[in-house]
Amino acid sequence: PRGWGTGGARAGRWGRLSSLSSMGRRRGGVNLEDPHYRSRPYDKWGSYGQAKTANSLFAVGFNRRFKDKGVTANAVMPGGIMTNLQRYVSQETRDRWAEPEKSGAFVIKTPQQGAATTLVAAVAPELAYTGGHYLEECNGSGTCAYDVQTQRARPCGATSTPSPSGQWG
Repeated sequence: PRGWGTGGARAGRWGRLSSLSSMGRRRGGVNLEDPHYRSRPYDKWGSYGQAKTANSLFAVGFNRRFKDKGVTANAVMPGGIMTNLQRYVSQETRDRWAEPEKSGAFVIKTPQQGAATTLVAAVAPELAYTGGHYLEECNGSGTCAYDVQTQRARPCGATSTPSPSGQWG
């Protein structure tokens, strides 16, 4: 939008962006040579990890670009949440996911519990003027150490800007 982010900091108004990520980001980085799997075999979990890494990188890049204009950004990992999305995952995979929960190593959250960290990112006073963080379990886990490298955040940010035609690439 025209004029967006041009004077919020000077006027004492700040905005926040929360980009939803996941532990799936640990599956790997973003393949900038072939992000759409056009020349390599498609891997659904690799693709998921790449997308979640890209979401973290987007938050980092956005924060760098707009924090001085009054808008900060953080990446949020809401946790493992059972939603209708899991209906597309095989029963075998869902059973495998249930093992860590049965042993107490992992807790599946309700959608309401999962929303808590996103709400912290959106309204917590201690995050009012800071960004570039990776938040999980309603706490900051520091900066996105895995994702924060300039050489990785910058190219991903470049793929999330509008083209001259107004389309997002």
